[in-house]
Amino acid sequence: GNKREDYGEKDVKQLQLLIEGMWQILKRKQTEEELIKQAVMIKHFTNTVSHDLKNPAVAIHGLAKVLRKKYGDLSKEKLENFIEQIVKGAEQIVTLSDDINVYISTKEAPLDLKSLDLKGIWQTTREEFILRLRKGRIKWREAGLSIPRIRADQTGILRAYRNLVDNALKYGGSSLSEIVLNYESSRTHHILSVQNDGDIIQPQEMASIFEVFKRKGDASAPAGTGLGLAIVREIAEHHKGKSWVESSAEGKTTFYFSIDKNL
Repeated sequence: GNKREDYGEKDVKQLQLLIEGMWQILKRKQTEEELIKQAVMIKHFTNTVSHDLKNPAVAIHGLAKVLRKKYGDLSKEKLENFIEQIVKGAEQIVTLSDDINVYISTKEAPLDLKSLDLKGIWQTTREEFILRLRKGRIKWREAGLSIPRIRADQTGILRAYRNLVDNALKYGGSSLSEIVLNYESSRTHHILSVQNDGDIIQPQEMASIFEVFKRKGDASAPAGTGLGLAIVREIAEHHKGKSWVESSAEGKTTFYFSIDKNL
């Protein structure tokens, strides 16, 4: 800044080297921060998985020990109750293991992009849940508008819809009477949504609802793995989109996920 003569080629090169050095330092610092963040996330993930797998495993182990020791002395009713609890614990372990595998594969697997008929995806999803819908007398509605074909990973999109519908059925409560699938379009993204009129989500839960192992705070709520909505978020981000949730004044909750139009 105090140099009186003109800057020469040597000065310009020194400035370029200085800027490049500062840029490398900034990149290294950013990488270190990202690694630390990833390490914290991995630690949280493994701790939660360990905890969630340990609980049903300990229960199964305890029940099996009682059965082995007192099998001949237990009534038929108690035997059936013990067996039912063991089966439920085993199913919980299997469900969590399956969801962990899906979550990891969603993060790592490359997209198998195809031209998809969205209404065909909706029908496939409906068929998977038809028995639960009929049992709960829940109406299934689809947007009647003309929908363009979308370029996306079919397995991922089906998984996202499956998780969102399952979430509505699981946590919608007794007030749930309708599930509505809709499509919107922005300049850059397809916007897909699943709306339900069940129990609303509290405002303080909305910001973190798509995080890994986030479950409904109500102790009376059905047990879940805490990965369903996190998988939806990963699918959206894999498609260069995002996921979010909104509640309306009419008491309806809408889950959205978007897909880039230029994949």
